Amino acid sequence: MYISSQARIDNLFTLYERRAGFMSYLIPGSLLDGYILTAPGCKTTIIKEVYLNCYSSGYSVRKYNKIPAKYQKVIDLIESGAPDETVYKAFCA
Repeated sequence: MYISSQARIDNLFTLYERRAGFMSYLIPGSLLDGYILTAPGCKTTIIKEVYLNCYSSGYSVRKYNKIPAKYQKVIDLIESGAPDETVYKAFCA
């Protein structure tokens, strides 16, 4: 896991978007926005916005070879049309 800037996150999205079968899931929140990125041949990447100080935030990036069950549950909730509040609670649990 590492903390990243917005520019590096944009580059990561660009890298995943170039892959066929790219999927991006947005988990909305006020400060704790999150993303789950998946693509064939790429690791599953979890991006969470983290508090740095009262003026700024950063992004925590973690990559997995196989998607953990917790995040698979979040993806299933999104694809089934669950309310944002339910998805957010599952993502932050």
